[in-house]
Formats: sequence, structure tokens, C-alpha cells
Amino acid sequence: MHISQVNQLTSALALAMARDGSSGGCIRMCVITKDKVERHFIPGNELPRFWEGKEIIAQQPKLFKPAVVA
Repeated sequence: MHISQVNQLTSALALAMARDGSSGGCIRMCVITKDKVERHFIPGNELPRFWEGKEIIAQQPKLFKPAVVA
């Protein structure tokens, strides 16, 4: 398995883990070929991060002015 395929699979697993509250905090992956077995371990602090909502909320333009109630 090519390293780009491992990275793509790591991203897919990290996205799935973000949606699932009971997933563990790391990825353990084995790539098995006819010649060898490669073991990959990605700890939680090295998982790919994706949109978490904070960036978009902070950048939303104000579309209206709040009404002043006297």
C-alpha cells in the first residue's frame, strides 16, 4: 500500500471517529502484503483535524443590525 493510500485511509478513519462518540483516541492499522506486514500507529494528538465549527462561526458576517428596544 502506497503512503498516500495510508494517509487517505487515516483521514477517513479520523472523520469517522469524529462522528462516533465511542471510538478510541488512536488508529492502529496493519498493511498486509504477500511480502510483509507493516504496522502503523497514529496517536490521538497526531490525528488529522477537520472543521470543528469554530472557524466558520467566528467568520460569519453580520447580516442585520440588532434592533434597539427602548
